Amino acid sequence: MPEQVKAVRDLLAIGPQTTDALADHFKGKPAKAIEQVIAALEVLGQAKQEDGIWQGV
Repeated sequence: MPEQVKAVRDLLAIGPQTTDALADHFKGKPAKAIEQVIAALEVLGQAKQEDGIWQGV
């Protein structure tokens, strides 16, 4: 899981993305797992969502 969190943060550093676009970068396209990671990052103040698009903070 820590690797996935880092990977999502790195992807958001490149630019805003949808959950599906983020999931496309992982084997098996684990959208559900990415939703959990992105929700945790949001709670920690490291990501925010606007109109279905996630971006790093």
